[in-house]
Amino acid sequence: MRNMRFFSRPKHFLPQHVLSRIAGAAANSTLLARPLIWLVKKGYSISLEEAAEQNPRAYPTLNAFFARALKDTARPMPETPHALACPADGRLMSFGRLIGERLIEAKGQDYSVSQLLGEEASAKRLENGFHACIYLSPPDYHRVHMPVDGRLVSWMSIPGSLFRVNPATSAKISNLHCRNERLICRFETAYGLLAVVFIGARMVGSIETSFNSPPTPYGEIQCREASGPDYVRGAHLGHFKFGSTIVICWQNSEFEFRPALEAGMRIQVGSALGDFCVP
Repeated sequence: MRNMRFFSRPKHFLPQHVLSRIAGAAANSTLLARPLIWLVKKGYSISLEEAAEQNPRAYPTLNAFFARALKDTARPMPETPHALACPADGRLMSFGRLIGERLIEAKGQDYSVSQLLGEEASAKRLENGFHACIYLSPPDYHRVHMPVDGRLVSWMSIPGSLFRVNPATSAKISNLHCRNERLICRFETAYGLLAVVFIGARMVGSIETSFNSPPTPYGEIQCREASGPDYVRGAHLGHFKFGSTIVICWQNSEFEFRPALEAGMRIQVGSALGDFCVP
């Protein structure tokens, strides 16, 4: 039992940023691209059937392989115009209503939205709204897409730890998503405020977006107001380069989750999370 406890602790002490930078440098190496892509593809049984580029040798780096695009027809958006689309492929770890400004996850874990977002004004607007949390594992498609039409109005980058964000670690470390490095994107939509939060994690080479956000790792808190761009539902918003977590929160409105949703289920970009009820 002592050994088991000993080996469960290193994630608290390992130089997370150093390891992630080393891994990121290797993943961005053109010299190491072919052997690393071969190892990752084989080790995670990654299929390129849906990829726009199906030849693994065509990717110049492992990072490019992780951030690969899919065929245009691979992730269609919901047919109903007022449906909220899932922003990422992965496992739906939690979803539901916010309790005031508290976000309740599986196994009783909860944290404040203001702590997650790094400020209180947006959290106030999101009180008693809704949330969904999607975990992207390494073999998942790594691009993140807009769940509904909206305009980017601000972003904030927050430095932090780089704990792993898999379900096992999330269950052990309180406030994990509020402790890790993250990028918060705020959008105004026809239904109110939408926050899309990219959570960094160990071995994630970087978080990149389609707008001009700072490169990771973040050395300091940065916040920028913006007047766009405008995104349509399904547009490419950004991507990870290994695997991590996306948390979305949206304003209190007439909204109903789809009844088929279950915590822990596999889900894909474009799957309908629920529907906004409009007159």
